[in-house]
Amino acid sequence: MKSAVEAAGGKQRVPPSATASPWPMTTASWEITAGGHSMWVYAGTQQAPSIHNRPEENSNQCTVRSFVNEDASIEAIRNWVGVPPAYISRGNPILYIFHYQELGSPIVGIVTPHYRAVRSTLPADKIAYDKAKAEGRTWALDVLQAQDGASVQLVHYLAPRGS
Repeated sequence: MKSAVEAAGGKQRVPPSATASPWPMTTASWEITAGGHSMWVYAGTQQAPSIHNRPEENSNQCTVRSFVNEDASIEAIRNWVGVPPAYISRGNPILYIFHYQELGSPIVGIVTPHYRAVRSTLPADKIAYDKAKAEGRTWALDVLQAQDGASVQLVHYLAPRGS
């Protein structure tokens, strides 16, 4: 993430940090201008341990916040995700929440192989859902759309350690 944002001209906002309380987390942030739009980019990790019958939950997260109208970009992101939202608020701002799974299929590249993501809704069946979580295939996308800005947060829930 760091190399991609900095290659696009992003400047670090505050030094990267890490904490162990309430659980291990890392954060980093950059300021960037793209297409004439000023944005902040945040990236981080979280390792929430198992507590009170709740299994551990580890994730990688990225948030992009823009300070101008991004209606066209929001529409493109909603089309990109390819699954219906699990929740939509009405009014200004509008919040779209998507929960989905990603399956990858290998594509042989010239230099290195990479993967094409195939997104689909999360399974309703508990066994299939638990399998998707255990395999690290679950994602959340929150899109906040306002007249004077937007925020997009993408979270990848990782397979539990030891899976």
